[in-house]
Amino acid sequence: MNIIHSWAVGMCSAAVIGAVVTALIPSGSLEKSVKTVVSVFLLCCMILPFFKENLASQRYLSTNFDEAIETETALSSEISKETEKYLKLSIKEILQKNGISCDDVIIEMEVKDESVKVSSVVIKTTADSEKVKSIIKQELGVEATVES
Repeated sequence: MNIIHSWAVGMCSAAVIGAVVTALIPSGSLEKSVKTVVSVFLLCCMILPFFKENLASQRYLSTNFDEAIETETALSSEISKETEKYLKLSIKEILQKNGISCDDVIIEMEVKDESVKVSSVVIKTTADSEKVKSIIKQELGVEATVES
């Protein structure tokens, strides 16, 4: 409502200024040119608020787009952390279920587009490395490296 009010006040002011300028100009060849200039001025005063609103909305959309990218990056990072945490827990539970103690699990992942790819799994344990590798491959379908 404030926008309409300010537009109406601006139009009234422009009309008064146009009327004063038209009244002060003597009749003759200059009168036609001044009326054309005043008409263009009034037309610009009518249209200008719509362009300002359009520019403001583009600025708003640009700001929202930047915020969306930041949010997507933060969410992607959080999803990656949670996936890594869940995978570590799953590997430890699988090994524990098979009677193997595990000191540490190191997982490296790549996040591209909308997918998460496990690039390497390193399991630190003193158990038989071939047994650990086969269990992880069978249960999760991931090739693992075992370190003592």
